[in-house]
Amino acid sequence: MIQSILCTYILSGERFSPDLLIISDAIKILEKYNVGDLIKFGIFKGSYATESSLMLEGTIDDILIFAKKIKESKFSNLITNSNIYLTICYEEQCNFELSQEYLHKFASLEIPLGITCYEKNDNS
Repeated sequence: MIQSILCTYILSGERFSPDLLIISDAIKILEKYNVGDLIKFGIFKGSYATESSLMLEGTIDDILIFAKKIKESKFSNLITNSNIYLTICYEEQCNFELSQEYLHKFASLEIPLGITCYEKNDNS
């Protein structure tokens, strides 16, 4: 049984600036760097960002709406890399599927989609 689904959207680019975007309150900013900012997490921790980066988390619908707006905006040509990840947390068995409607929405963005499933245990 699926316990939760997280949707993460990552954008980056040397000329991209996350500060110029208007982000809905329904979407959580997980990480944000501008070129030259000190990186605080991950494998590049302690170095300075050579490109701007924005990592967001929200519902599938909220992220799809936001990603579509970005694709159709003047900022799209400033973004050199973008990905969407679905993380499915399940208990005992994972049977996950996307409807044809969602498959079309993801495909229309023309960006990679990653899907990770993990079993929730008593410690997570």
